[in-house]
Amino acid sequence: MTRDLRQELAANREDRTKLSAELAGAEQEERTLIADAWRDHIPPGEIVTLTGRSAAHIRKLRPADVPPARSGGGAAPKRRRKS
Repeated sequence: MTRDLRQELAANREDRTKLSAELAGAEQEERTLIADAWRDHIPPGEIVTLTGRSAAHIRKLRPADVPPARSGGGAAPKRRRKS
């Protein structure tokens, strides 16, 4: 009995389509949950631990209506020698 590669390829495409739709849905739900966690005043470090994502990813998903933990403050001016 021979394999019907065309049928297998079509079935594989359908599986990939279903999985990518599920993945997109899960990622959207994660974005919503992370935004809700920010609004609920859960610390970013705890969100990182719970989600397994990086701190940069969590900061990127901070909603606009939630102020940052710290603001302002650039680098200190360098000390210059008086000649």
